[in-house]
Amino acid sequence: GASGGSTINVPPGAAPRDLTLTASSYPSEALPPGPQQLNLVSVVGPVFDLGPSGTTFKFEVTLTLDYDQTKVSNVPGMQLVAHTYSELTGRWEPLPSSVVNTIYRTVTAKT
Repeated sequence: GASGGSTINVPPGAAPRDLTLTASSYPSEALPPGPQQLNLVSVVGPVFDLGPSGTTFKFEVTLTLDYDQTKVSNVPGMQLVAHTYSELTGRWEPLPSSVVNTIYRTVTAKT
């Protein structure tokens, strides 16, 4: 996994060409502006910069991200949603397919 329980699952044939995926840890204090600066969203797990930038897959890719239980004690589990940053719009976009697993402390989403 990328960090702890975090994984990226790319189905066979989903990549447009032979490529090497990268997942770099990104410090949450250096995030681009978004809802977290308005106190509408809290960062409760690791943030990754996935590359190569601009890659579009032929099929959905599944991201499983772990979260820090101590940061969600006041947040109902179903309100945890993975987000992706759109460089095109300059906005953080929620991934509506987000599913929370409170046993493994992960959020899984397709993108």
